Amino acid sequence: MCKNRGGSFKVLNSNPAKIDFTNNFSSGLSTEISEKDSEIRNWTYWRKENLKFLLSRNIDKDSLGLDIGAGDALFHQFLKLKNLVSIDFTNYSGINIISDLNLNIPLACESFDFILMTNLLEHLYDDRVIAEANRLLKKGARLYVTLPFLLDVHQQPYDYHRYTYLYLEKKLSQEGFELENFSPSGDFGTFQTLVEHYFRFRIDSGSLIGKIL
Repeated sequence: MCKNRGGSFKVLNSNPAKIDFTNNFSSGLSTEISEKDSEIRNWTYWRKENLKFLLSRNIDKDSLGLDIGAGDALFHQFLKLKNLVSIDFTNYSGINIISDLNLNIPLACESFDFILMTNLLEHLYDDRVIAEANRLLKKGARLYVTLPFLLDVHQQPYDYHRYTYLYLEKKLSQEGFELENFSPSGDFGTFQTLVEHYFRFRIDSGSLIGKIL
């Protein structure tokens, strides 16, 4: 039986009552894409792969979703999701709820049609958020996860893990999820990430030899 869990949080939405989801929820975030091409052009390969993955899932734009660890919500404007609640540790731009994601998430059971967790798990010391995601999702709903494997330490001191696909398969299964799609991303994007982080050299800039490499 699903039990709602309490916790310390702060609601930034102008109408906190909507947190109960008894009425249609709108995050109020803009879905307009401004300077889309120039913005994406400056993204890393990894970030572009994240967006491609999310777009490939064809998420229903009218469904109710939760972005756990949304950060600056970089993907929202491109996904054009109308009803997306954003939660994170601190007041990033566009965040609706501030809460410690290592603890219980103070939202009602079976509230959401989908949950996004992009590049979050490596920054949480405790992985209970996976169980919390299962509790918050409606029956048959979907969890979309992206996370790095070959990447330098970042956002110190909150960078704790690099998970293998073996861990993800086992952990998600233990928490009641059925794996529908698993898409490793690598090749040139992974190579570029390694070179940029470990050798501090941007492949997409500099000499002709660098670009050829």
